[in-house]
Amino acid sequence: MDLNCMYVLCDTVKHSWGMENTSEYCDYEVFRGQCEPQQALKIIFAEYGHIGIGKCVKADIGFFGCKTDVTQLLGSKCDYKKICEIDTLNQQLRERNTCTTGITVYLKVKFACIAGKI
Repeated sequence: MDLNCMYVLCDTVKHSWGMENTSEYCDYEVFRGQCEPQQALKIIFAEYGHIGIGKCVKADIGFFGCKTDVTQLLGSKCDYKKICEIDTLNQQLRERNTCTTGITVYLKVKFACIAGKI
């Protein structure tokens, strides 16, 4: 069982070197990346905003595209760890929000668990 997909919808791809996981985390949810023993987390891509229709947004109300790349922020907190948690209410994420007040925003994260010496 993939521990990263227990409470959120996600897309997991397994490779010989580890696995990739892509998930959406709605407002008031927590991103929780977790890797198997002898693997380390690496953030591949992360964005925060009103990105598109999916788990967190059900209809286009005309504001798609107000988003910001937060790959570096999440990478600085999560890269090379076995477990990482970031609340979508995190102040550093909120400060980067480019959307108009009242627009539903969420966090979309793609990370890998990379096998090897940690």
